[in-house]
Amino acid sequence: MAMNEVCIEVKLGGLTYGCPFKQRLSDSPFQNLANETFEEKISLFENFDLEKKKKIVSHHIKCSKKREPNRIYRNSKLNYA
Repeated sequence: MAMNEVCIEVKLGGLTYGCPFKQRLSDSPFQNLANETFEEKISLFENFDLEKKKKIVSHHIKCSKKREPNRIYRNSKLNYA
């Protein structure tokens, strides 16, 4: 697994655990999984292909930029937004 893929997996794992803003918005890819256990969410996302995982991380980055516009987002390899 390439380093970029590892970073995506780590980010996705953190997002699966919870929203950094404490409350997910209605368009969150995780919103309809609120009643699932952490293990069930991880199991589900482990089966996604890399492109689907990138879309979820990209959604998170775009959402974070909207919710916290004054934060500096460095140009990183995870910045798909």
